[in-house]
Amino acid sequence: MRVLALLKSDCYAKKKTIGRIVEVIVSVNKPRVIGIVVRKGIVGGKLYFVSVENIVKMEGKILYTKNYHEISQAENNVEKIYRSGLLVMGRVAYDKQKNRLGRIVDFDFDEDSGWINRFSVDKGLAWWRQSKILPGRYFVEIRKNGVYFDVPDGLEVLKESAELELAV
Repeated sequence: MRVLALLKSDCYAKKKTIGRIVEVIVSVNKPRVIGIVVRKGIVGGKLYFVSVENIVKMEGKILYTKNYHEISQAENNVEKIYRSGLLVMGRVAYDKQKNRLGRIVDFDFDEDSGWINRFSVDKGLAWWRQSKILPGRYFVEIRKNGVYFDVPDGLEVLKESAELELAV
């Protein structure tokens, strides 16, 4: 399941609307999604946490969960979630030598287990961008300054595609 497709999707539990998905939460030291944050209403609504174990299926732009009563209100924990660095979208990716690999723009994960298959990383400017795919097995941890990967030395396993985009 791709995260970009998941964000802003509607979330339902037994035909009852919970809200829209606003964040995907990743474990600090494992390449595994632990849950999603859902906002009821458009702006300023209550936030709810749905663990990956409660996700049943995704159809188009709709996510179905098991039970409304097992979804916890995350409003009190959201500040803690944001401060703990459990969000990876838009964060900087580094290798183990602290070389900047780029910014994480997307990732996909198995909706049954939550394990992340690969991360999409972009580096560059609007008119020139280099895209890379990092396998989930290279994930090491999330730190305050970014997400760290153990990319093997001298092995070019990243799929690179330098794109020259003309700004229109």
